[in-house]
Amino acid sequence: MQIIVHINAVISINLYIKVAELDFLIQFSGQVIPVEVKAEENLRAKSLKVYCLKYEPKMAVRTSMSEYRNEEWMTNVPLYAINTIFQLSS
Repeated sequence: MQIIVHINAVISINLYIKVAELDFLIQFSGQVIPVEVKAEENLRAKSLKVYCLKYEPKMAVRTSMSEYRNEEWMTNVPLYAINTIFQLSS
């Protein structure tokens, strides 16, 4: 006697994909400005970079203990000057 078993199985694989986590999204003058806040001089802004590559905002801001610096894809604003963010977008 021969027994033939057919197994129809659906295999579900769950992949964990980390989503970019930004500190703030500010709406100002018709723009959405992504903002990442760094408390130290650790200037890795990976989530901000991922967001910018995906959504291509006109302006992106990182605040940190580092001095003012305008890079191609974002502007670093010193924490003590965070109130100037709205001046940058005008």
